[in-house]
Amino acid sequence: MGAGALILAGGSLGPVPFEERLGAAVAGGFDGIGLSVAEYLRLRDEGYAVSQMREALDRHGLRLAELTVFTGFSAPDALVGTAPTPHLRYTDRQTEATFFEMAEAFGARHLQAVGTFGTDVLEEDAAERFAGLCDRAAESGLLVALEFVPTTNVPDAGVAQRVVAAAGRPNGGLCVDSWHHFRGRADDDLLRAMDPDRVIMIQLDDGPRSPQDPDFITDTVLNRLPPGEGDFDLTSFLRLLRGMGVQAPISVEVLSADLRARAAAEVATLLGDATRSVIIASTNPRT
Repeated sequence: MGAGALILAGGSLGPVPFEERLGAAVAGGFDGIGLSVAEYLRLRDEGYAVSQMREALDRHGLRLAELTVFTGFSAPDALVGTAPTPHLRYTDRQTEATFFEMAEAFGARHLQAVGTFGTDVLEEDAAERFAGLCDRAAESGLLVALEFVPTTNVPDAGVAQRVVAAAGRPNGGLCVDSWHHFRGRADDDLLRAMDPDRVIMIQLDDGPRSPQDPDFITDTVLNRLPPGEGDFDLTSFLRLLRGMGVQAPISVEVLSADLRARAAAEVATLLGDATRSVIIASTNPRT
């Protein structure tokens, strides 16, 4: 799961049977998949045993690489378990334990983490709390990728880099998502200031220049587009990261109401082909 590896992010598909998810990932030419804790629990409730899921992953030649998402890594205790948006809930210790259960069961590579919603004030102990999460995750062999998200108190690459650097944990790093970059500050200098060795993962997605919904989170979970089908300059984005020396897998996370209504294999094939086209274009200096 190094540079060049492609991961089909869990949210790019709807709630489908596990075998269907894996077959779709193979059809799209992906090396691994992502899975949310909610989807994992749904599958378990439907009777999927961990041993069955492991066997299916091995049979398809895939890795469950990505776990999503630890929400509010430094949120005050009073917020833990509450829902900052209709789509997310701040992660409690029981959910954290489930992430680590998944990591140990499947050999997952990384866990994504995001900050506190609805405030631009970073908690005084944010770096300490991130370090603690990294230490607990390390016991399960997990990297922790801090994702900057507009509307949180880690809104851009600059703030994320400061938290990760202050935490100083070898398994702590950054998730760089094209959606949050282009829909946020869109400041390439903030990307250039990152430590390239700390970039654990890149998430690739596209979108129209203007939001389709005035609510940022609603727009984020419903209106993304496959790479190359929107207005984001993804070729320059990838060239910048490559030129910095970033060596990280690419997770294709296209959260789209339209795509979730389509067959999983069709969606994964579309996303895989679109992503490879953008990657190829980014290696061509004339493009």
